Amino acid sequence: MAARRYRFLYLIIALMIVFLLSLEFFLPALLANMLEDYLRKEADSIAYLKIELASFPAVKLLRGKIDQAEIELEGLLLDELSLDKLDLHYKGVILKEDGFTGHNTWLEAIISEEALNNYIKAKFPELEAFQLELRPDQVYLAGKINFFEMVLELQLSGNFIVNDQREVYFIPANVRIENIDIPVNLLKAYIEGLDFSFNLEDLNIPLAIDEIKLNSGYLILLGGDNREEK
Repeated sequence: MAARRYRFLYLIIALMIVFLLSLEFFLPALLANMLEDYLRKEADSIAYLKIELASFPAVKLLRGKIDQAEIELEGLLLDELSLDKLDLHYKGVILKEDGFTGHNTWLEAIISEEALNNYIKAKFPELEAFQLELRPDQVYLAGKINFFEMVLELQLSGNFIVNDQREVYFIPANVRIENIDIPVNLLKAYIEGLDFSFNLEDLNIPLAIDEIKLNSGYLILLGGDNREEK
């Protein structure tokens, strides 16, 4: 009788171990699929999406708590803005019905010059005749505007800046009109009124953008508290 009881106890222990081990494999995949469905719902389209989750013990995932999450997206279209690539790392993630909260520890987004020009044409009719060019030192905008019933050939140079770790604005530094250099403040009010900016807020997830790197033909958004470790 005692031997049979011990065999039953060993069987229960073995089944519990198998159950816990299965959670380590099953739950991360299940929650990753839930996150994927959410992101695809928020975005206009995503060509490639990979999500990796880690929590120990995995049973925490049953409460929607994730120790670490890594999200990699390619070919992301969001409110007329196309991103070649978006990499995100998080810690302390808590899943919610309308997304998740968490600490954004790493962010890298790559946006091409072509994508920004398409975004300008789609979102800013006043700048439809403009062409943007990205260089390692500055951002250039050239085109025609209707300014007080005058059609002016306008060339702007400046840079993008980050506001509140979410919004990216173009700030002009110099203006050239019809081959004549003038102080930027003469057209400052008009240009700022166009409000040329973009953001990634339609994803409805925590983002912490704090740096912009310009390259020939594309820009890189960087952020996250731990990016210096990369």
